[in-house]
Formats: sequence, C-alpha cells, structure tokens
Amino acid sequence: MTEVEDKSSARTGQVQSLTRALSILNEIAQSPTGLKLTEISRELKLAPSTTHRMLTTLQEERYVHYDRDSTRWQIGIQAFVTGNGFLSSRDLVAWPAPICAASWKTAERQ
Repeated sequence: MTEVEDKSSARTGQVQSLTRALSILNEIAQSPTGLKLTEISRELKLAPSTTHRMLTTLQEERYVHYDRDSTRWQIGIQAFVTGNGFLSSRDLVAWPAPICAASWKTAERQ
C-alpha cells in the first residue's frame, strides 16, 4: 500500500483517485520549477504509470502543464483560476483586521 493510499484509507468516505490527484497537484505546487514524473511518483510512492495517468487527466483539465523542454510538470492555469475563486470569495481586508489590531496594540506597549 502506498503512502497516499495509507492516508486515504485512514479517512472514511474518501475517493482514492481524487486523493491521489490532489496529492500530485499539491506536490507540484510546492516546486517553483516543476517536477519530473519520476520525482512525483517517487515522492508520493505511486507507480509511474498511475502517476502519468493522473497527470494527463489533470493536464486535460488544465490543472497541470507539461513543459517538453524541461520534461517537468508544472501548475496549470486552472489551478490559478481555482485559487483565485477562493480569494474572490473572501474579504481579505476585513479578515486580517483583528490580527493587525492586536499586533498594533502589542507594538504600542513596547
């Protein structure tokens, strides 16, 4: 059983293929230059064939991009669009206000 499967099976109601795909996406997101197929499959302890199928599915949906020159997988535009949806649904000015106010009070005391 792989590391990803261990995490997935420990939680009830999880869809293994979705958990794997999100793990791949998260792994690529942590690398500014992207990752090679072998690096992804090794890190997540997935078979390269499984990893490749997941990557090509994510590529079809534009969540990842394959750079032929560097042979690395990188985050795709749809991942940005999805993340941007999170930002647009939050009031980013009001959200940190209590934290900033507490920091200002602490700084004034010093």
